[in-house]
Amino acid sequence: MAIISGGFRRLAYFKTGDNAWTIFAGVHHIIDVICYGDQFYFVNLEGVVFSYDLNHPDPKVVEVAQCPESPWAMRRYLVESSGELLQVCRFTRFDVVDDNIIKDFVNNGFDVFKLDLVAFKWIKMNTLHGRVLFLGRNSSYSLLASDFPGCKPNSVYFTDDYYERFVEDYGLGPRDMGVFNLEDGSHEPHYRTGSKKIPAHIWIEPIL
Repeated sequence: MAIISGGFRRLAYFKTGDNAWTIFAGVHHIIDVICYGDQFYFVNLEGVVFSYDLNHPDPKVVEVAQCPESPWAMRRYLVESSGELLQVCRFTRFDVVDDNIIKDFVNNGFDVFKLDLVAFKWIKMNTLHGRVLFLGRNSSYSLLASDFPGCKPNSVYFTDDYYERFVEDYGLGPRDMGVFNLEDGSHEPHYRTGSKKIPAHIWIEPIL
């Protein structure tokens, strides 16, 4: 088990038989972490992905791949989809008033990249091959759309996880949610609401 904790967003893990959490020394500003291929993979603010193999007798943090061609992403997610490791880059558009106060923010699209495990480079994807991504503050995951009637294939379902903004009383609230079609770049809301004050949302993954 791995978690991201503290103001410096450090990574810590806990194995069966351990008595305490182990913190990754020298690793901070982590945005997301995933267990993939019996290793931990995690991504930092700059989009650099690292791995950590707990099965190795002397595990070390290893840089896997540099940032894909999306350096200005607001958020980054690591997702396993059909056995491939994806980095999903989320973009946000801010409306700022004259005194540099954020008046509003809305989703401005996603870029999706899969990791080439031979060349260790990112390959941009324009389709999810019929799958769906669910992204948010909790763990992200991928499902086959045809297994769940009503899910839109090749789409990204996202919740508002810009939680730094939630604690500031600007009346915005966690409302930037919707469905993004990766193939044509279109958006649509989960449901219609005029409220700017709704609870933060998380996804609940179905057990197949």
